[in-house]
Amino acid sequence: NKMVYFFDPTLEQAVVLCNDPECTHESLYCNAAIGEGNGDSASLFYWNQFLYMVGVDKNETELCLYQIRPDGSGYEKYISIANVSSNYSIDSQTVSFHGGALYFIITEHFKTGKEYHLYRLEIEKGAEPEEITVLEGELSEIISINSGDDGLWLQQQRYDEQGNTTS
Repeated sequence: NKMVYFFDPTLEQAVVLCNDPECTHESLYCNAAIGEGNGDSASLFYWNQFLYMVGVDKNETELCLYQIRPDGSGYEKYISIANVSSNYSIDSQTVSFHGGALYFIITEHFKTGKEYHLYRLEIEKGAEPEEITVLEGELSEIISINSGDDGLWLQQQRYDEQGNTTS
Protein backbone atom coordinates (compact mmCIF):
# COMPACT_ATOMS: atom_id res chain seq x y z
CA ASN A 1 0.00 0.00 0.00
CA LYS A 2 1.01 3.57 -0.58
CA MET A 3 0.85 5.64 2.61
CA VAL A 4 0.69 9.32 3.56
CA TYR A 5 3.40 10.36 6.03
CA PHE A 6 3.94 13.36 8.28
CA PHE A 7 7.53 14.55 8.65
CA ASP A 8 8.42 15.75 12.15
CA PRO A 9 11.32 18.21 11.71
CA THR A 10 12.15 18.14 15.43
CA LEU A 11 12.64 14.37 15.48
CA GLU A 12 13.79 14.31 11.84
CA GLN A 13 11.49 11.34 11.34
CA ALA A 14 8.63 10.46 8.99
CA VAL A 15 5.53 9.09 10.73
CA VAL A 16 2.54 7.41 9.09
CA LEU A 17 -0.36 9.91 9.11
CA CYS A 18 -2.76 7.67 11.06
CA ASN A 19 -4.18 8.44 14.50
CA ASP A 20 -5.36 4.90 15.33
CA PRO A 21 -2.99 3.40 17.97
CA GLU A 22 -4.29 -0.12 17.21
CA CYS A 23 -3.55 0.15 13.47
CA THR A 24 -0.66 -1.85 11.97
CA HIS A 25 -0.60 0.43 8.86
CA GLU A 26 -0.56 -2.63 6.61
CA SER A 27 -4.00 -2.59 5.00
CA LEU A 28 -6.24 -0.36 2.90
CA TYR A 29 -8.26 0.28 6.07
CA CYS A 30 -5.44 2.32 7.62
CA ASN A 31 -6.31 6.04 7.73
CA ALA A 32 -3.05 6.82 5.93
CA ALA A 33 -3.50 4.28 3.12
CA ILE A 34 -3.81 5.73 -0.33
CA GLY A 35 -4.41 2.30 -1.82
CA GLU A 36 -3.16 0.19 -4.66
CA GLY A 37 -5.89 1.48 -6.99
CA ASN A 38 -4.41 4.96 -7.06
CA GLY A 39 -1.30 4.02 -9.06
CA ASP A 40 0.41 6.94 -10.77
CA SER A 41 -2.69 9.07 -10.47
CA ALA A 42 -2.15 9.78 -6.76
CA SER A 43 -1.29 13.47 -6.30
CA LEU A 44 -1.31 15.33 -2.98
CA PHE A 45 -2.08 19.03 -2.43
CA TYR A 46 -2.51 21.12 0.70
CA TRP A 47 -5.21 23.80 0.74
CA ASN A 48 -7.46 25.46 3.30
CA GLN A 49 -6.15 23.35 6.22
CA PHE A 50 -6.66 19.98 4.49
CA LEU A 51 -4.65 17.66 2.29
CA TYR A 52 -6.31 16.72 -0.99
CA MET A 53 -5.49 13.74 -3.15
CA VAL A 54 -6.56 12.88 -6.67
CA GLY A 55 -6.77 9.14 -7.17
CA VAL A 56 -8.76 6.19 -8.38
CA ASP A 57 -11.21 4.73 -5.86
CA LYS A 58 -10.60 1.31 -4.30
CA ASN A 59 -12.99 -0.33 -6.81
CA GLU A 60 -10.97 1.25 -9.64
CA THR A 61 -14.15 2.60 -11.25
CA GLU A 62 -13.97 6.31 -10.49
CA LEU A 63 -11.43 9.13 -10.40
CA CYS A 64 -12.01 11.12 -7.19
CA LEU A 65 -10.76 14.01 -5.14
CA TYR A 66 -10.22 12.90 -1.53
CA GLN A 67 -10.02 15.21 1.47
CA ILE A 68 -7.52 14.07 4.10
CA ARG A 69 -7.64 15.37 7.67
CA PRO A 70 -4.23 16.72 8.70
CA ASP A 71 -4.43 15.00 12.12
CA GLY A 72 -4.40 11.57 10.48
CA SER A 73 -7.98 10.69 11.46
CA GLY A 74 -8.80 9.50 7.96
CA TYR A 75 -9.94 10.69 4.60
CA GLU A 76 -13.14 10.82 2.61
CA LYS A 77 -14.14 10.91 -1.02
CA TYR A 78 -14.80 14.63 -1.43
CA ILE A 79 -15.73 14.99 -5.11
CA SER A 80 -16.26 12.44 -7.90
CA ILE A 81 -14.38 13.62 -10.96
CA ALA A 82 -14.89 11.03 -13.73
CA ASN A 83 -15.59 7.38 -14.43
CA VAL A 84 -12.55 5.24 -15.22
CA SER A 85 -12.35 3.59 -18.63
CA SER A 86 -9.63 1.79 -20.57
CA ASN A 87 -9.89 4.58 -23.18
CA TYR A 88 -8.96 7.29 -20.64
CA SER A 89 -5.91 7.91 -18.49
CA ILE A 90 -4.58 10.43 -15.98
CA ASP A 91 -1.28 10.56 -14.11
CA SER A 92 0.32 12.69 -11.42
CA GLN A 93 2.23 14.79 -13.99
CA THR A 94 -1.02 16.10 -15.49
CA VAL A 95 -2.62 17.31 -12.23
CA SER A 96 -1.97 20.68 -10.61
CA PHE A 97 -3.55 22.88 -7.95
CA HIS A 98 -3.81 26.65 -8.45
CA GLY A 99 -5.90 29.38 -6.80
CA GLY A 100 -8.45 27.18 -5.03
CA ALA A 101 -9.02 24.96 -8.06
CA LEU A 102 -7.69 21.67 -9.34
CA TYR A 103 -6.57 21.51 -12.97
CA PHE A 104 -6.13 18.14 -14.61
CA ILE A 105 -5.83 16.54 -18.01
CA ILE A 106 -7.64 13.35 -18.92
CA THR A 107 -6.11 11.70 -21.97
CA GLU A 108 -8.55 9.99 -24.33
CA HIS A 109 -6.91 7.25 -26.42
CA PHE A 110 -7.98 6.45 -29.98
CA LYS A 111 -6.51 4.09 -32.57
CA THR A 112 -5.28 7.09 -34.55
CA GLY A 113 -4.07 9.35 -31.74
CA LYS A 114 -5.00 11.05 -28.48
CA GLU A 115 -7.04 13.96 -27.21
CA TYR A 116 -6.11 15.86 -24.05
CA HIS A 117 -9.10 17.22 -22.14
CA LEU A 118 -8.11 20.05 -19.77
CA TYR A 119 -10.49 20.49 -16.82
CA ARG A 120 -10.87 22.93 -13.93
CA LEU A 121 -12.52 21.83 -10.67
CA GLU A 122 -13.33 24.23 -7.82
CA ILE A 123 -12.41 22.67 -4.46
CA GLU A 124 -15.87 22.69 -2.89
CA LYS A 125 -18.44 19.99 -2.12
CA GLY A 126 -20.73 19.27 -5.05
CA ALA A 127 -18.50 20.99 -7.62
CA GLU A 128 -18.49 19.62 -11.17
CA PRO A 129 -15.41 19.57 -13.43
CA GLU A 130 -15.51 22.23 -16.14
CA GLU A 131 -13.86 21.32 -19.45
CA ILE A 132 -11.67 24.24 -20.54
CA THR A 133 -10.32 22.95 -23.84
CA VAL A 134 -9.46 19.84 -25.86
CA LEU A 135 -6.02 19.50 -27.44
CA GLU A 136 -5.36 16.97 -30.20
CA GLY A 137 -2.20 14.92 -30.01
CA GLU A 138 -1.55 13.07 -33.27
CA LEU A 139 2.17 13.97 -33.31
CA SER A 140 2.44 15.42 -29.81
CA GLU A 141 1.46 14.76 -26.22
CA ILE A 142 0.95 16.81 -23.06
CA ILE A 143 3.50 15.48 -20.56
CA SER A 144 2.91 17.78 -17.59
CA ILE A 145 0.79 20.59 -16.15
CA ASN A 146 2.33 23.04 -13.69
CA SER A 147 1.28 26.11 -11.74
CA GLY A 148 3.00 29.06 -10.13
CA ASP A 149 2.35 32.63 -9.03
CA ASP A 150 2.05 33.74 -12.64
CA GLY A 151 -0.49 31.11 -13.71
CA LEU A 152 -0.75 27.67 -15.20
CA TRP A 153 1.27 26.15 -18.05
CA LEU A 154 1.39 22.89 -20.01
CA GLN A 155 4.49 21.08 -21.24
CA GLN A 156 4.08 19.50 -24.65
CA GLN A 157 6.30 16.91 -26.37
CA ARG A 158 6.31 16.87 -30.19
CA TYR A 159 7.23 13.99 -32.51
CA ASP A 160 8.06 13.62 -36.18
CA GLU A 161 6.35 11.11 -38.52
CA GLN A 162 8.77 8.35 -37.39
CA GLY A 163 7.97 8.93 -33.69
CA ASN A 164 11.24 10.66 -32.82
CA THR A 165 11.19 13.53 -30.34
CA THR A 166 11.48 16.94 -32.05
CA SER A 167 10.97 19.37 -29.13
